[in-house]
Amino acid sequence: MKRSKQRHALRPPPKPDFSPPVEMQVINTDIAFDENERKKFDALAEPFLSESVSNLPQTLEETINNYHNKNAESLVLNKLDLENAKIKLSQILEKLNVSLESAIITRNNERIVSEKLRSIDLNSDKDATVVVNKQEASKLLTQIAEDASVPPEWEALIGHPRFSAIQNLPHLYEVLMKLTEEVESENIPPSLVGLRVAKERVESFKNLSETFSNAFLTFINRTFSKVDIVQAFATKAPLAEYIPPDENEEEDDDSHKKKMKKYSIPSVSEHPLLKVANLYWKFICWEKIHYYEDCYLQLQKIYINCSNAYFLKHTGERFIKNIAMLQSSTRPKPVPTDPFATDDEYSDPHSQLFVHNINRFLSDFFNGINAEACILSEFWKITDPSTLGQIITKPTIESVKAFMEAVKLFDPLFLIIAYRLCANADKNSIVPLDEIVAVPRSAWQNHLKKMFAEVRSSKAPKTVCVIQVFKDLPKFFKTLTGITPENDLDIFEKTICVIIEELVTILTEEIALKLPKKNMVSRTVVMNMAFLFERMRTMDIISKSKAISSKMLSIQHLLKTNIDIFLEQMTAKIWPDAFSFFNQVEEWMKQDGFTYEIVTFQVSHTEEKFKDLNEKIDKKIVASVGECFNFLRKKIPSESLRRELKKSVVVNIQELFQKWSNIAYQCYGIKLTTTPEKVVQLMKDSPKV
Repeated sequence: MKRSKQRHALRPPPKPDFSPPVEMQVINTDIAFDENERKKFDALAEPFLSESVSNLPQTLEETINNYHNKNAESLVLNKLDLENAKIKLSQILEKLNVSLESAIITRNNERIVSEKLRSIDLNSDKDATVVVNKQEASKLLTQIAEDASVPPEWEALIGHPRFSAIQNLPHLYEVLMKLTEEVESENIPPSLVGLRVAKERVESFKNLSETFSNAFLTFINRTFSKVDIVQAFATKAPLAEYIPPDENEEEDDDSHKKKMKKYSIPSVSEHPLLKVANLYWKFICWEKIHYYEDCYLQLQKIYINCSNAYFLKHTGERFIKNIAMLQSSTRPKPVPTDPFATDDEYSDPHSQLFVHNINRFLSDFFNGINAEACILSEFWKITDPSTLGQIITKPTIESVKAFMEAVKLFDPLFLIIAYRLCANADKNSIVPLDEIVAVPRSAWQNHLKKMFAEVRSSKAPKTVCVIQVFKDLPKFFKTLTGITPENDLDIFEKTICVIIEELVTILTEEIALKLPKKNMVSRTVVMNMAFLFERMRTMDIISKSKAISSKMLSIQHLLKTNIDIFLEQMTAKIWPDAFSFFNQVEEWMKQDGFTYEIVTFQVSHTEEKFKDLNEKIDKKIVASVGECFNFLRKKIPSESLRRELKKSVVVNIQELFQKWSNIAYQCYGIKLTTTPEKVVQLMKDSPKV
């Protein structure tokens, strides 16, 4: 049909020939028989003619039967071949019929076109225009058909993509981007402007894109369904050194690679999951950018599930083996049973090795988490904490609990090391590790509560002395400082503050309540707190801590109050007359509203009585100062604590004599003969502490 069109397009169609038909000539078929053929027949008949004619029928019958048997045998042997040939012939016949029908239709169409062409008058301009228009229309329809249909190559590549053929991925992506450009661009081919087929064309392209998206999702889901499959695939993939850009960009030139950043954790370039995902980063980016957001989120979910399985299989199994190693370690000596009691085993090489293993095992564990988080945040561009937190699964939390139990079994004091490492990992990780940090924090807090409970359950001593726990605390704190880095004191400071605050509460609200007298309570508080404060001031790491210093200042008022009560008891015993005389004056003025002048009219507080008291105080001042130190030596067994309290005693006595001297001057216009300065000097010069 095309040749017919070309022929008529090149020259005018021939005019019909109306000449009369040529008369057919009759051919004579009567031809003489060839003599050579006759001789052949005679030769064939000669054997039969030489024999007796009477046996001729029998001979012919035998000959015919013989040939018949041979033919029958041949037919039986070739029956299967004949049947196969029959089937093939039927198929060929069917195809020939189809071709014949198609040829008939084509022939009919050509005949119709030929008849129409014969009817054209070449001398008519109208008919010539029709021919040209038909030719143009044919070209236009051909162009429309080409523009409206999906190219066969696109249909084959995009409709049935082969993602496992890594070497063909660049070409596949190139075709995909051409298809995407056709879908997203608003440029309609000129041949389709105004036609409904233009919309149908876009829809067909969209359907092909969706087919590709679903095929890619199925491939990723199948590939990342098991860790073993990904690892086998990763052996063919190159290292993933660079972070993919936010948008699909060509990377033909070196300048583009210079702009690309490497991963913040270089070791992830060898991660098998990342290596496989990096092969298809352009397709993943295409899913995210080009209106297939749901598929992209499903890709993320598929990867996260596989990432969790990979983490548990590699880092998790290695972590479990490390736990078993910790569980097999035992302390050379049993842990002291008294609350806050410590020994010298913490500096032992065996204990130091255990601490080293805690640091090493937890570092490896958190490095595994950070590697997975690095891939999720930098490759998959995930910033949502809840999504990143999916790395932490229930089996992971259970393994952390088992790790803390192993640490506690060796020595509960080492829980603070694990707690500190987990807290620091949480600060430096983009993954929320609250659930992991809660495990050592809870274990450490429970250990402290257990020690506080043991202190509460102890009975008050029969004789007032320093409680054992306050003797053990300085060494306990020193041990903690020995296993805590100086540049990482956050948890250590919080622990010290909690211990001090809790023990002060126990001391004042529970143990002191078991004592019968107020002066015994004050002395107990003073001895324990002063002893603790004195020892803690000698530890640099504690004295430099602002948090601990602030906590010490907050309970300093409690200590001062009890020191005042304790020294009041001492003053009342050493200067009983003066203590009673001046306290009575203060009581009258506060309760009864006396003035200083009215005080002097009282029988017990005349001027003569005051002068006698003033002289008595001054006469016995040296002996009284000695009695002060005898009192301290008797009530405070610890020599170091007495030296510490001497400062408070000197200040307290100075303030007391200043107050007495002021009252005397207001009432009688006479000050004490023994000035506060004289008392202070005597106490400082006294060696008896």
